[in-house]
Amino acid sequence: MVTILLFLRRGATIVLAEAPLERSMPVALRRRRMHLLYATPYHYNLMVNSPDFTPEMLTGVRQAVATAMRLNPAEAVAFRSKFGLPLTQAYGIIEVGLPCLNDDWSEIRAASVGRLQPGYELRILRPGGDGIGEVQLRGPGLFDAYYHPFAWRRDLFPEGWFPTGDLGRVDADGYLFLCGRSKNVINFLGMKIFPEEVEAVIDRFPGIRESRVSGRMLNGVEYPSAEVVLEPGCEWSPEFERALRRHCFATLARYQVPGEFTAVAALPRTASGKIRRDGSGSEVGEQK
Repeated sequence: MVTILLFLRRGATIVLAEAPLERSMPVALRRRRMHLLYATPYHYNLMVNSPDFTPEMLTGVRQAVATAMRLNPAEAVAFRSKFGLPLTQAYGIIEVGLPCLNDDWSEIRAASVGRLQPGYELRILRPGGDGIGEVQLRGPGLFDAYYHPFAWRRDLFPEGWFPTGDLGRVDADGYLFLCGRSKNVINFLGMKIFPEEVEAVIDRFPGIRESRVSGRMLNGVEYPSAEVVLEPGCEWSPEFERALRRHCFATLARYQVPGEFTAVAALPRTASGKIRRDGSGSEVGEQK
């Protein structure tokens, strides 16, 4: 909301695409000359994979910002390859605004949400040996109060630090890397597993379109389990699963590799395109 108000204050015209997005977005891009795109990686993937979106539609776009969910570097590469425009990953939070923006498109920082914008402060609470801890922010863009149930921000966070619920680390140059949500962490015999980190590895395997990793309980132990959506034309088989496991073991620690893989037709998503992590079931179907 803070970002939208800023755009309007600067005299910008905001074009909102209606559902179904695969129909309304191409129409909007053809009818209007856009200068800034502000969407989630889900929407940018839609543009990459659909023939209804052409490079000519984006000739006037100066910047394409990806926010609201983690951007896979491979997705950014695919978008730039098709449209000739880099994706700028940002850290957007309703209660905070847009505190971070990544203007460095080098491979080493492709997974970062960027550095702090002027006026903001960041701290990592209770960092582990790897530097990963809870991300907290404060600055001029924070909300004043929650509407329902009503509560003043100053009463909830007297020192001004907003607990984002995100886990992350900051490198030596001040770039923030998000590792996942604190509530999504899988605790395997005391060792932390970040689902997003495992998903990023799975999604790089040829034939995998996307994945969701979650914790499953077995004999009192929580272990990682993965659901995968295959690319069209790819078929799930014991040989495919074994190759996928070898790929995971080559990159991840043994305890991070999912104990089971399940091929599903689709993953449940929120209205904004985020993968649901509240236990919602996936659309199970035979993968061809």
